[in-house]
Amino acid sequence: MTESDFARGRDLVESQLRPLGVRLVRDVSGGDQPFGNAYADFDAPHMVLRLLSDRGDVYLQISSVQDLDQHGESSHWYPLEGIIEFLSGELAGQRPTLSTLAVEIQFAHENWPALSQLFVEWPASKKRLDDFLRRRFRRDPY
Repeated sequence: MTESDFARGRDLVESQLRPLGVRLVRDVSGGDQPFGNAYADFDAPHMVLRLLSDRGDVYLQISSVQDLDQHGESSHWYPLEGIIEFLSGELAGQRPTLSTLAVEIQFAHENWPALSQLFVEWPASKKRLDDFLRRRFRRDPY
């Protein structure tokens, strides 16, 4: 993923999810990042979304606001594709790209009430999600 792809992904998250209360709060991108890595954080009700570019792959991750430290960082970032599988019961099974990101954002938009409810019920829902993702990791197709 190029820097312009990351910018398009960031703009896609912002434009598609802004009506749901999502807003960009931090953008750490640009040519000075190692390996082209970059991230953008978005505040949302009960959660924080992070668009992450890591060695050419792009990921949308989510953390509960309850898991943030005083610097706004979390050690508990959950991949959106894993949460999609948790909520829908269907396997994603694709490496992340700008086009799969668009599908994930569309899913998040269409299923915002269920996604929000997961984080409203935090930390009670954390164990169920963690257990599901541990099982998913054991069968990860990558």
